[in-house]
Amino acid sequence: MRFKPTIYLTLLILTEIKMELITDHALSVVYMKNLVDMEDNFIGELTNYTIALKEKINTIESFLKEVRIKREISKKNPEEFVSNPLNGYSLIRRLYEDWSYFELYLPIVAGASHLENIKNNLNTNTVLDMDMEDAAMGISSIEVYYDLEATDIARGFFRGKQYNGTLNTMECLVMANYATINGREQSSINWHEAAFQRYEQDEMEHGQELRQVFDFSLPQLFKKYTDSLMVKGFRRASIDLLRGVSDSDVRLWQLQRLLEKQIKAFGVDATYIKPPLQNFQRNCMDQSKTPNSKLKCFYEQKRTAFLAIAPLKTEILSLDPYIAIFHDVIYENEIRRVKNITLSSFKGPLRYSNRDEYNVQFAKVYEDQQSMLNKRIEDLTGDVVAKEDKDFDVYNYGIGGISYSHLDVPSEEDAEAGLGNYLTSIMFFLSDLEDGGALTFDNEGLTVPPKKGCALVWRNLDNFMTFDPRLFHSSCPVIMGSKWTLVKWLHEVPQIFARPCRNTYLEFNA
Repeated sequence: MRFKPTIYLTLLILTEIKMELITDHALSVVYMKNLVDMEDNFIGELTNYTIALKEKINTIESFLKEVRIKREISKKNPEEFVSNPLNGYSLIRRLYEDWSYFELYLPIVAGASHLENIKNNLNTNTVLDMDMEDAAMGISSIEVYYDLEATDIARGFFRGKQYNGTLNTMECLVMANYATINGREQSSINWHEAAFQRYEQDEMEHGQELRQVFDFSLPQLFKKYTDSLMVKGFRRASIDLLRGVSDSDVRLWQLQRLLEKQIKAFGVDATYIKPPLQNFQRNCMDQSKTPNSKLKCFYEQKRTAFLAIAPLKTEILSLDPYIAIFHDVIYENEIRRVKNITLSSFKGPLRYSNRDEYNVQFAKVYEDQQSMLNKRIEDLTGDVVAKEDKDFDVYNYGIGGISYSHLDVPSEEDAEAGLGNYLTSIMFFLSDLEDGGALTFDNEGLTVPPKKGCALVWRNLDNFMTFDPRLFHSSCPVIMGSKWTLVKWLHEVPQIFARPCRNTYLEFNA
């Protein structure tokens, strides 16, 4: 069943059982572009429908104009009017024929073909409950990770910068309902406050649409807002909200009486204490954190013979564990080639609870083992690109696209190939972002904002070839922009001779 445009958001109950993707509109910016064309089609059909309605109205008004003119003449002296045989004949004919034809004409649905096209397109270009949940989850992630106010998000104000885009009353209420369902009562209050603030503007511009199309009214908003306050025990705030408006609707009056009784029964309001920021929030909010300000940038010239004539701009972010960023190491023509992958090849992670990634899609980029890009991997890492590791994965993020804290661990299928664990991770940034989307190493307090053309390299295994827990990392939600990354993992077994074990971690990464 399609998602219906009401203020209620029907959310799917996700279980541990992996479920097949139905739709994935919110999972990536590149895929979401299709929705622009989809809505453009609806706009075209609705525009043609309104034209058909206007033509029908014009036809009716033309007929009314003609009969009204004659009616004005007949009103002065009806007997004199019909004494003229032409007028009498014309009146009889109109009542016999014209009004009968209009009786048949009026029930005809104007623009029926356009209505049918809209219906068919809604059935084929379906946006489902699951898509709405993805979108709401993305906005919620941005709210939580960057400690933003719902009222600021609703007016397009993110981290001190005003963007061109807002949420309307209905959209804020969907977010409020999403927060309620997910047990985030304070967020629900904040989104109801945002809806309340947006309502005045929406009523001014779209009041008739809200009431007649969406069956929405101001008392509904007050009722939902006060309900969210009551859940947190804010009874006095609920009454203050209703005072002055309860006389306008009997439902609000009854609600105010109920709240007054509850205050007498339960006493003073609860006190809200905002919880302190958690580490994942601090890491994402500060996109300029480095663990060691004494580390320097330099040109890498020794790792391979080729670097003697074309050194790499290298910035060591951490020596132990080894994390480095290389600047200007993937070129515009390579970026364009990667981004030109057809949409049909993109897929999202399977939908199950407690997964690592949300609102992201990826595709395999098939690469020749001896390609310039793979040769550059050897320059960046000093490792060998084996035939099993020659290909890349490209990622594009959607609304609030995020990756939770994890280590880079091979899949079960990959592990069965006998190549060992992932020794090295390489992530190319293929786009700049206006805000958000940084990669954070949670245990190191290190945050790396995306910078187009750069490659981030880190070792997942220590010198004993065991996973280094300091390399847990996550991707902060994207706020503004389209985040593209190109990722490669190098397995440990093909590197046995290129990078044998060493006594110390620093020797191993030299």
